[in-house]
Amino acid sequence: MMKTDFKKFRLLRVVAVVLVAAACAGFVSCMMLIGGAIGAGFGILSMVGIGFAGAMCEYAAYDCLICPYCGQRAVKSHREFPADKENMARFKAIAKGDPFECVHCRRMINPSR
Repeated sequence: MMKTDFKKFRLLRVVAVVLVAAACAGFVSCMMLIGGAIGAGFGILSMVGIGFAGAMCEYAAYDCLICPYCGQRAVKSHREFPADKENMARFKAIAKGDPFECVHCRRMINPSR
């Protein structure tokens, strides 16, 4: 069973954003510097490789959001559509370190500790 670790969640989210930005920058730079079909090929390879690492960091970050009281995920996946405002508010509260309410047991969780 995974454990609650909000600091690790914040760190992995930042790493995921940096990796995805690097993947986009790698694609653009390959297209600008090399150009043509070869540049597109290298750009797509860099985007897939680095982007996959970023996606894995995002999934690992989501695994850190276990409620310490009920043992289930404290938030719903932010990939669900349509995104509800309460769940997005939970993610923002976790990022800021503010208390938020678990989706399942409705107990307040303090992510700053």
